[in-house]
Amino acid sequence: YFNIRTKYLDTKLLNDFLLLFKSKLLDDTMQTENMNNDNSKKIALARQFCQEVKEIAQKYNLPFFVVTDGASATSNNGCVAVKNARDNHIKWELENGHNPYEDWGQTDETNNKKC
Repeated sequence: YFNIRTKYLDTKLLNDFLLLFKSKLLDDTMQTENMNNDNSKKIALARQFCQEVKEIAQKYNLPFFVVTDGASATSNNGCVAVKNARDNHIKWELENGHNPYEDWGQTDETNNKKC
């Protein structure tokens, strides 16, 4: 009787554990998907913001560098301050595992030659 009951308890505990694990895994997956959706929205807004800054800079024919959470943009015609800001951001991106030459305005990477 003891062996049969122990096996039953072990099986029940294992099944309970697996159900809990599956539930936790599902919750974690859903949270990750929600975070990815939120992150995608945040990046889209950041890129829209950078595009608007670019348009304003073009209107006034001014160099600029802007960085926000999820995107950055630059256009420079020789301004030392803008170059310094961008150079420091490149250094930060490299140190933090980001591609400083990603051109989110293009489908391929262009080494940030086009703004």
